[in-house]
Amino acid sequence: MAKNALIEIGTEELPASYVEEASSSFSAIFKNFLETNLLHFSSIDYYYTPRRIALIIKGLQEKQKDRIIEIKGPPEKFAKIDGKWSKQVLAFAHSRGILIKDLSIKKSKKGSFVFGKKIEKGRKTKDLIKKSLEEIIKKIPFPRYMRWEKTGFNFARPIRWLVVIMGKEVISVSIAGVKSGKFTRGHSFLSTRKKLEVTPENYTKILEKEYVIVDQHKRKSTIEKMIKKEASNLGGKALIPNDLLLEVTNLVEYPRSITGKLSEDFLSLPPDVVMTAMESHQRYFPIQKNNRLLPYFIAIINTKPNKKIIKGNEGVLVSRLDDAKFYFEEDRKISLKERFNKLDEITFQEGLGTMKDKVNRMLELASELKKYIGFKNYVVREGIKLSKTDLTTLMIRDGKEFTNLEGKIGYYYAVDEGIPNDIAMVIYEHYLPRFSGDNLPKTIEGAVVGILDRLDSIVASFIRGFKPTGSKDPMGVRRLANGLIEIVLKFKFSIPLEKILNYAGKLFTKNFDSSEVAEFFKDRIARVFETNGIPYDIVRAIVAVDISDLSFSLEKARVLKEWKEQNIDEYKRLIIGQKRVANILKGFSKKSFPQVELFIEKTEKDLFAKTVDLEKKLQTFLKEKNSRKILTNLLSLIPTIDKFFDDVLVMTDDKKIRENRLSLLKYVREQFLKYGDLSLIVIEGGE
Repeated sequence: MAKNALIEIGTEELPASYVEEASSSFSAIFKNFLETNLLHFSSIDYYYTPRRIALIIKGLQEKQKDRIIEIKGPPEKFAKIDGKWSKQVLAFAHSRGILIKDLSIKKSKKGSFVFGKKIEKGRKTKDLIKKSLEEIIKKIPFPRYMRWEKTGFNFARPIRWLVVIMGKEVISVSIAGVKSGKFTRGHSFLSTRKKLEVTPENYTKILEKEYVIVDQHKRKSTIEKMIKKEASNLGGKALIPNDLLLEVTNLVEYPRSITGKLSEDFLSLPPDVVMTAMESHQRYFPIQKNNRLLPYFIAIINTKPNKKIIKGNEGVLVSRLDDAKFYFEEDRKISLKERFNKLDEITFQEGLGTMKDKVNRMLELASELKKYIGFKNYVVREGIKLSKTDLTTLMIRDGKEFTNLEGKIGYYYAVDEGIPNDIAMVIYEHYLPRFSGDNLPKTIEGAVVGILDRLDSIVASFIRGFKPTGSKDPMGVRRLANGLIEIVLKFKFSIPLEKILNYAGKLFTKNFDSSEVAEFFKDRIARVFETNGIPYDIVRAIVAVDISDLSFSLEKARVLKEWKEQNIDEYKRLIIGQKRVANILKGFSKKSFPQVELFIEKTEKDLFAKTVDLEKKLQTFLKEKNSRKILTNLLSLIPTIDKFFDDVLVMTDDKKIRENRLSLLKYVREQFLKYGDLSLIVIEGGE
């Protein structure tokens, strides 16, 4: 018979950033436990608040099914004496509880052995849970752990109560000194009852009566409706960033909304400053009308509203905005252009000079990049000079709450000073994208300065030895590289990236070798291309030979993937052929063009003639960036290559003939390398 089960871990207040991952992981770990133990269930749902993590398992069978297992015994040669089971076999059967009638001899991969069958009785589900629950809970991942009691149990916060029920029966366990029971707790100060008796069926309803909305989805929906209603009542529209909504959802058990008011004087500050003070610091939701901020905010609290709470929230926000207003007014006394020399007071990276040095390197690198990208030179150069000046402002340097506004503050100050908008946009846009999924620059000049900034920072990190390894990336180099790649793809820039990386590195040190950074970029490019649905091996084959035109590389990868899906047999033939050519050329480094007079067989003459003709066609198609025609023409050479291998002995004893045939294959391979190194592609099931 199937029953419903409930497991709840009650804790002291968990950080908002912990609960979602911990709860989903708990569910996944417990599900794996059930499946491993062959315990059938209908569904498993997880719930959480800041003070609890819970699972409800529906339709959980009461015990494992009995099953017949087969146990291997002695080899056949020891099985019988005079047609009867040997003492060795009888001892094996007795030790394993196997009946004589259930013995037999069977063949296996390692020979013939005696096998015995026996029925393994299924264990009760409650006994399995009782035995394993502590280890399951130990596996729940948290960024940090605590120890708070004598058993030394690790968890994010102290465990204060534990509910473990199957049907109506409590499964008795003790974890971190806390014994399981059937009682949970309501809201920490709104609930009128100290203990709440629950079952898997009434769990969510009982808690809601005692001011706990344990279903996080319902809590989130409730909060969103409250915010929208409050904003509508004020004639505006609430700004509800999803990350903030999730954080607030994870902070409360019984959400209620309040509306606070602030002086309209604060609206003279840049909107991002006001919104940052509301959202990032206080977790409030701003309200807009006609794209302008209103002097109100909405806060979600974990109790019933009153005037004192509203006044307290208003006071905290006003204090932060007072600081911001002071910074803003003081900063405006010094222009951004005057701040340029102050960049010498800010270290870029230890041992690599100041921010002014970085800006000067960006200016020099801009001159090199101008050879490959068309942009407004004056706008880029002025934008570079001002791009980091807001780092010297009080708002960014001293206003710790506003450091995430670098670039935005520079933009607002530039506009306020009357600096042309295209230059001001460079200050703002060169930081985009700040994170995965963020907006990209809209102007070419903003994109160019963003590339220059990232190139300099990435190269600097490699020079200092801060290259990403495994999960470690202290300088955020992967994020910088991903942003650069996204920018290049959006604007379809064609840049000799390896050459530019080398140039950027030599601005630090003449001995710089760009090969390691280039390999890192190839891996990052492959990862970004993968998000476009391209298999990793195809991407790797394309970027292995060229990373100067990423848009064209992505198109080549897409076309090759499409052709693979439509012509799998020909695809395998192509890849295997290229692997064969690559393998036979290993160790052959002679730089020589094949000599026609040394050709003997008709097939090698044909292959050479067709490759010469192919090379001419490819020149045109490469200029047109027509990946389909390039691939189609390369494919036309496959039958001739196959025939060449059938008819011609490449590794002949005659050194001149052998080297000429290798030169021919190298010439052929050079044409395919214009598309990608197809020998790197993996063929499923071997080659």
